[in-house]
Amino acid sequence: MQVHCVSAFGKLQDMVQQHGPFPQGLILHSWIGPAEMVDALAKIQGVYFSFSGHLTRMSMKKYEPMVKKAKLDFLSLLHSRCRIF
Repeated sequence: MQVHCVSAFGKLQDMVQQHGPFPQGLILHSWIGPAEMVDALAKIQGVYFSFSGHLTRMSMKKYEPMVKKAKLDFLSLLHSRCRIF
C-alpha cells in the first residue's frame, strides 16, 4: 500500500501506529513530513519511505535530517529526479 500525505502528518502517524505492523508493506510516498516522525514510523514493521524531487524545493536544513533518519533499510525509493546526493 502507498500513502501520500500532505499536511496531516500527526493523523497519519496515529493511524500507522494504531494499525501497524504492515507485513505486506506500507510506503510513505514522497515523504516530506517532520524528521522526528521518521524515527518513530521506521520502527514499525513494514513501513518504508520514498523521497521525490520535491525535496529540492525545500531547504537543506529541513530535508537532510529527514533523509538521514530514514535508514537505508527503510528507504524504498529515491526518485531519479531527486538531486540531493
